[in-house]
Amino acid sequence: REGGLLVISVPNARSVFRRALRIANDITDTWPRYMRYSRNQYFRGDFETLLSNYGFVPLNFIVLGGPFPAMLQRKEFLGNLIMFMAEKRSGSQIT
Repeated sequence: REGGLLVISVPNARSVFRRALRIANDITDTWPRYMRYSRNQYFRGDFETLLSNYGFVPLNFIVLGGPFPAMLQRKEFLGNLIMFMAEKRSGSQIT
């Protein structure tokens, strides 16, 4: 509904650590198992465009996750996830 907030996290396609995990999974097929089910990953700008296409205005984002200290997790090339906050635009409908 208009003015509603959406908070969503998505896998970060730019994450070096995430890329390494995917390669490890492809080679060993043993670790980490969740990579078998993780099909989608996004670059920040691409997901912001997707949000806009569905009638949301991206308000903020934060990069997080991984085995790094919190300060390093915030770097877009290291954090495994990107969390977005977006607001539903008035007059827009999801198609």
